[in-house]
Amino acid sequence: MPPIAQVHELVVAEVVGRLWGRLYAESVEAEAVGGTAVCIKCNDGGPVFYKQDRCTLNGKVFTIYKFRSMIVDAEKDGKIRPATEDDD
Repeated sequence: MPPIAQVHELVVAEVVGRLWGRLYAESVEAEAVGGTAVCIKCNDGGPVFYKQDRCTLNGKVFTIYKFRSMIVDAEKDGKIRPATEDDD
């Protein structure tokens, strides 16, 4: 087989291998994200995600979306409340 054909086969094999690997990884990630979303929704029926505006060290504001891990409106008045023994 000519050297250029060998290189072509190696490149195609590498690309296909990486694509299949990425597809597999994304399917596993999708299952984990979906499972987490179902658990949050079933736990209390509230929204799964929340968004929050944050800023960088240089003052640039960006929005972050996260899985909700606290009760809805836990800090709506801006006060931080540490966990206590009587929390739900």
